[in-house]
Amino acid sequence: MSDDSEYEEYNDFAGLTEEDFARLDHAASESSLLNPPSLGIAALSQTPDRVEGTAMPSIFIEIEGSVANAEQGSPIQRYRRGGTLSVTDLISLAWCEVQFDYGMRQKRFRRLADRPPSFRAESGKEIVVQQDVAARNDKTTKRGQFIHKELELELRPEEIQVVIATEEERWAFRSV
Repeated sequence: MSDDSEYEEYNDFAGLTEEDFARLDHAASESSLLNPPSLGIAALSQTPDRVEGTAMPSIFIEIEGSVANAEQGSPIQRYRRGGTLSVTDLISLAWCEVQFDYGMRQKRFRRLADRPPSFRAESGKEIVVQQDVAARNDKTTKRGQFIHKELELELRPEEIQVVIATEEERWAFRSV
């Protein structure tokens, strides 16, 4: 057996007794942390409990709404009552990944006029872009961006202009 004395200072459980562990197990088995309802958490606080003169942390969770109105079960239980998945359920994530890859290879982040007329797939196959389809998709995307901006202005009507002075600030605001 190896000598664990060098890790003793990191052992947060060294001062706990069997009774403490039993109490923690009992509290955890009754806790909503193990079986959380699918409602939002309104408040989470820690208050110390006193056990034989030692402060023990406790977690209290206040749930918004009533448990009776909560949707119970996994997403397949809630949305696929028969318990079966469709082909779309199974491949939709993979298709999103392919769309993303094609979008990057096609350079969809550029203006329509600045995009290449074709690109190579990962397999090496040359894919020729159908310009009429790309134009329709670009128009739809621009319309969606406009609608998104309108909805955002309803939530935050005041736009704040930020003067960027350094390269670090420019990078910091890229994701905003």
